[in-house]
Amino acid sequence: DIAENGAVIPVSFDTQLKATKIAVFQDANPESTVAVFNVNEFSVADYAIRIKMAKTGTVTVVAEADGKLYSAAKLVKVTIGGCGG
Repeated sequence: DIAENGAVIPVSFDTQLKATKIAVFQDANPESTVAVFNVNEFSVADYAIRIKMAKTGTVTVVAEADGKLYSAAKLVKVTIGGCGG
């Protein structure tokens, strides 16, 4: 989708799996790791965070469940001044 302000990009995700760890990455900044969540068995894996991206890039969420890794990715287009550039 399009983010008009790269300083405040909303990211939300959830999983129906019994995930033990969830990580969020992006490829628009020099440091790609955004956050890593350790999820205990009593937690509900339903998160909403805001991240900062310097330019257009892909946000990827990876969840570990039952010894397997699952991922979802989405391209986020960062515009300057809301011009759609």
